[in-house]
Amino acid sequence: MCHNIGVKNFHHSSRFTGDYLRASSTCARRAFAHCMFCLVFVLCSGIFAVASAATVSVALEGVDDETRQNVLTYLEINRLADREDLSELVIRLQHRKASGNIQSALRPLGYYAASVETSLEQDGERWLATYKVTLGERVRFRNVTIGLEGPASEDPEFAALVAALAPASGDALRHDRYEAIKNSLLTRALDRGYFEAQFLRRRLDIFPESLAADIELVFASGPRYRVGNITVEQDALHDWIVRRYLTFSSGDYFDAAKLLDLQYALYDSDYFSFVEVSNGEPDKASSEVTVRVVASAANRQRYRLALGYGTDTEGRVGVGWENRRINRRGHKLRFDSRLSAIKQEVTGRYVWPLSAPTRERIVLNLSTLQEDLADTRSRRVELGVTQSTARRVWERDFYVRLLREATRESGVTSTETLLLPGVLWIRSKTDDLVYPRRGSKLSAEVKGSHSALGSDVDFVQLKLQGKLIFPAGKRARLLSRAEIGATSVGKNSSLPASLRFFAGGDQSVRGFGLNTLGPVDENGDVVGGRFLLSGSIEYEKLITERWGMAAFVDAGNALNELDESLEISAGLGLRWLSPIGMVRLDVARPLNASGESPRLHLTVGAEL
Repeated sequence: MCHNIGVKNFHHSSRFTGDYLRASSTCARRAFAHCMFCLVFVLCSGIFAVASAATVSVALEGVDDETRQNVLTYLEINRLADREDLSELVIRLQHRKASGNIQSALRPLGYYAASVETSLEQDGERWLATYKVTLGERVRFRNVTIGLEGPASEDPEFAALVAALAPASGDALRHDRYEAIKNSLLTRALDRGYFEAQFLRRRLDIFPESLAADIELVFASGPRYRVGNITVEQDALHDWIVRRYLTFSSGDYFDAAKLLDLQYALYDSDYFSFVEVSNGEPDKASSEVTVRVVASAANRQRYRLALGYGTDTEGRVGVGWENRRINRRGHKLRFDSRLSAIKQEVTGRYVWPLSAPTRERIVLNLSTLQEDLADTRSRRVELGVTQSTARRVWERDFYVRLLREATRESGVTSTETLLLPGVLWIRSKTDDLVYPRRGSKLSAEVKGSHSALGSDVDFVQLKLQGKLIFPAGKRARLLSRAEIGATSVGKNSSLPASLRFFAGGDQSVRGFGLNTLGPVDENGDVVGGRFLLSGSIEYEKLITERWGMAAFVDAGNALNELDESLEISAGLGLRWLSPIGMVRLDVARPLNASGESPRLHLTVGAEL
């Protein structure tokens, strides 16, 4: 016995026509008899429903969770389980059909040799239908042939797709895998511009007696279309500015993924409130397809108000204003102010995009800031220019900053002026912005200054930071972070407070206050150090969908000499997964600092 699913080629003949007519007559008689049976069934059901009202429940044995779900979906009697107005006739008729329902549910999963034992028991007005399933041997793929014809045969996207989806000889038969291959080939063809793609052959032959199944697919892609005319309809920016966002041009091969990337890029630019990127009907004569970009301008002005609280900063407030389109070249102007008990800052930024707006820009910034760093106070004004370039997962910033800073410590104020060139690399990857199960963030920064540049301080500084997140079981994560800093300072130079290293706080060594760890002066005031070593490891487990617990160990310190000791703390935390990120309430206790009591830490936001 061979079950064939696919395309059959029939040769017309008079014998075939006669057989077809006789078969049609037989089918008509059967259809009429079936309709009469259904009519009698409906009438009888109504009569018995008036006479009795019963319920039925279903017990299914011998199947795993996935198979059970498929069977219960097919099982018609299971659909009656929530009703309380059933008649005995309806229950018995549906019970008689159950074996066939179960067989139909099992075949798509490869079980063509299954057997079903059925029983139906009555207890007053309650009925129990029990079905014991013996799955038997599973049909497995034997011969799998997938052929590609046309330009797609040399397209690596299709080779990768077939390698990922095609079943191997010996794999268990699943009809959905066969359908997935067909659908994926057609979808990939349309996405890649093969608008004339079609199957020349598609067959799934099943041989239950041999427990074998063969696949034969021959896919002809036809020509790959190219991008024709590209039209842009918007009035927010110069047309040539918008076209800089395009990563394709007329004459390139069509790729739907690039159209989607363009739509996301234009949305992310903040210039537009609505963006649609679409392709027209393929033109067979030219093998081209047009592309149309339609965008509506967003509001030019945008305002921000932010409120927050943290154990390090206490209450904080932020106010901001932005002009998202100063001109039709896409330049932006933004002002922000951030106020808290330990830090007050006002910043202005002017941004203009370069030839690749999504990846390159120039930023001019002017800021004034007053900050308490442990027992030291810093007041500074900074003017800087940064060239920012994004390359795949890495972002690189080259900058030059003119810094004038007044540092007050032990009642004495010193002022330095520095010209600071530097470079910063940042790499970030995550599988989810709000609650990543796997992700990383790495950064490296090098900066320095020298008297030859007109600076009052000679120094070079390196800072490395890393955060890693790994899954650690069901609804559990392992979080780790590390921070390393080192500074080389000239003999007659003294670093301003903002360029020294401090440790302690929510994002450093919990159990200690913000910036309370570091070298001290003769008065016992913490003044910061030349080196920084800090690390943490944390295990976090969600107990419910939103609530969880954590245990962690932190270690670190700011140092003047690398042989100085590190502070260590440990603690427990409560977690709540909010729509904007994890809310973390931690209690940490120092392990090697005498007299220190446990400290509470509250933080909100994403980890990466």
